This record gives sequence, structure tokens and C-alpha cells, in this order.
Amino acid sequence: MRKLLLTTCCLISLLGGVLLVNFTALGANNTNAESLLDASSVKHFGKVFAHIKQYYVKKISDNKLFIGAIRGMLSALDPHSMYLNERDLKTLKMHTEGDFVGLGVRLTQEKGIVKVISPLDDTPAEKAGIKPGDFILSIDDMPLIDTSLKQVIDKMRGKIGTPVKLTVINEKDGKLRQITLKRAVIHVKSVKSKLLNRHFGYIRITNFQQQTVRKMIAAISRLKRQTNNQLYGLILDLRNNPGGLLKPSADVADAFLDSKKLGKNKLIFYAKGRIESANLKDLATPKDVLHGAPIVVLINGGSASGAEIVAGALQDHKRAIIMGEHSFGKGSIQTILPLNKKTALKLTTAIYHTPLGHAIQTKGIAPDIEVEQLTLQKKQEEANFLSKIREIHLGNHLKGDKKLKKEIKQNNTKLATEDYQLYEALNLLKSLHILKSSK
Repeated sequence: MRKLLLTTCCLISLLGGVLLVNFTALGANNTNAESLLDASSVKHFGKVFAHIKQYYVKKISDNKLFIGAIRGMLSALDPHSMYLNERDLKTLKMHTEGDFVGLGVRLTQEKGIVKVISPLDDTPAEKAGIKPGDFILSIDDMPLIDTSLKQVIDKMRGKIGTPVKLTVINEKDGKLRQITLKRAVIHVKSVKSKLLNRHFGYIRITNFQQQTVRKMIAAISRLKRQTNNQLYGLILDLRNNPGGLLKPSADVADAFLDSKKLGKNKLIFYAKGRIESANLKDLATPKDVLHGAPIVVLINGGSASGAEIVAGALQDHKRAIIMGEHSFGKGSIQTILPLNKKTALKLTTAIYHTPLGHAIQTKGIAPDIEVEQLTLQKKQEEANFLSKIREIHLGNHLKGDKKLKKEIKQNNTKLATEDYQLYEALNLLKSLHILKSSK
């Protein structure tokens, strides 16, 4: 019997208590699992089941025992494999469309501790100061000891406007914090864009949805119009992007790659699994939406999965400079195996690699230029301002070319204090444009 398998490159994610599993369709033959079962193991399982039914202090239904057994089997695997009940499956469509109720934080589990991958932009989690690398120790004063990620998700679910109290500690500074935030409707805007210094584009992709590529290309077209087709370069911001749909993430990378210029290796990514249908690959196509203009990609510890596919492809093909901090390192693909119309199994089936064969799983993407997200203090701001004093600022200076005044006004002190990594990325992009122009 042939079944539909649904593959995903997204994280097991929590957007304020709502399970996120984005997917694309892939056909595969159903394995005859019965032939793989060991008779003695089945007998052993049957004995445990019978003892529980006969001796356990409370009467318990067969269905509850079987569901518990399924969850127990999956807990022995990696943290991304899990059982999906009817409620979980109903959230799939809602999440792929980008609207849901929650806190706006995406999680994973590390050695049994719940860890924040990233907060989403403009959500209660981001506004409350939750950061990548935060470990959640308790929810509403209930310690998360031996608590599965699924149970954490259930604890965070609730009605719009109801409060949630989190106790968190950050892996870098070790400071314990208590944060109270309210559940809200989360609107995930996949693509944001703006113009920097008149000729340099900025595009932020928060996650990969079905329409992400179309929206990104439309944003680039707007930037080109705003610059009279003099867009000198682009900053692609993938910080705190935990992934999403597999195909759109590959398509984003493809938009900047021209297969005619790549030589023999035209891979965007490839994946290897135990079964043939789990072996995937995506190839670049002709045309580069930027026509070779320089690109700087920003990543950090919250960049995972699909974001790592994009960064890895552009890095391996030397199409972009990767700047920022080491990425998360989530390089596995999950497959949704339907059990019936209401439930399914989410199982890790493959590990994906960059075009040059680098496995992303646990290793992540190392930036070409490492830049931490520094916070400039006021004294530093003043020093930054003073370093820009020139002849034009002095009293009774001789008049010169008016164009110079405009150039001097193009200082980015404010940008440096608001987003230091973006400030450095813009400086690098300017340098790449100058280098290209000189050639």
C-alpha cells in the first residue's frame, strides 16, 4: 500500500504553545514493518502490557497505554521525532499560513533541557527579552524536570491574553530571569525589506513559507525601482530564522545562484537517509536575481535548518560572505507518516549537506567573518561621533563641494548602536561594491 510521506526541514518548534511542522509532499512505499519485528520483543512487550492491565493501581484504557508506548519509543530517538495527535495535525495548515496563537518562541531540547532557538519578530517573546540560547527552567513555577518537548508545548498553550510565567537562564551570561508574558495572535511576516544608504538593500527572512520566494523577489524589485536600478548590493538577514518549508528555503538560495556560472557542482543541498525516497537534492537554475551584485548574509545561533541551507549554499558557491555568529546546527529532515486520518508519526529520516558535502547537523555554519552582537554604550557612541569630525564641522571653514556634505551626513552611528552586526554588514557590503567597481 502506497502512502503519502510529508517531509520537513523545520525544527520541532513551539510558537507559544503551538506545534509547528511545515512540510512538502514526497511519495514513498510503505515498509512492511511486521516482517521486521522480533518475536521475543513482541512477547516481552505483551507481558508488560498485561502486567499493567492487571496490577496497576488504577484502571487504564488500552488506547492510553498504546499511545504511551508509542511516545516512549520515540523518546528513545532524537528530539525531533514525535507522535502527532489530532490537535497537532490541525495546526499544520495554520502554521504554514503564518497565523496562530502563542508567545512567538521556537524551542528545541538539549540534554533534556528546553532551549530557545529564537524568538519571532514583533511577538510577546521578543518584546519580553527572550533570546536565543535561553534555557527555560520552569513554566508557571512548575520545574521542567524530565518533561518532554511535547509536554512543554501543552503547558504553554492557552487562550489569547492569558499570562505565562517563565523562569529562564541564558547560556552565555548565566543570569536567572523571571519573565511574564501574555499569549497573543502571532502574525508571522516572512519577508521584510528596506533601503540602506540609498543604494544598498536589506531583506530579512524570518522563516520559510510557501510564498517566501515570491515575496522576496518582489521586495528586491521594489528596491531596484527605489534606486533607479542602481542596487549596489544586498544584506540578507537570516538571524533567528529557525527554518520552515524545505523547498522555499532552497528556492531562496537558487534566486541568487546562476547555474551557468557554477561549473559541474550545481547543488543547493543534498540529503541522505536509509531509504531511497529519503535521498533528496535540489539543483540551481539559470539567472541570478541580483545579476552578480555582492551579498552579505547575516546569521547567528538562532539560524537553523532552512536558514542554514541558504547560508551553506551561498557560502560553498562563494556567492555571498557569511557574517555574524555560528549557526544552530539543525541539519536533519523529518517525515510525517500518517497512521490514520487523525494521527501521524514524525520521524527523522535524513541528514542534509551543503553543496561541498558539509553535514550541518550539530556542526552548523561557521561565518566567514565572525561578528558578535555588541551593544555600544554612550561613551562609545560619543567616541564614534568624535571620530567622524572633519574640516566641514569646524567654524569658518572654507566652502567646498556640496556633495561632500551629503556624504558626511551618511554616517551610520545610529545603526551601529541599534544593530552592530547590521552596521558591520553594511560596511562590508560597501567595501565589496567598491572592490567590484574597481575591477
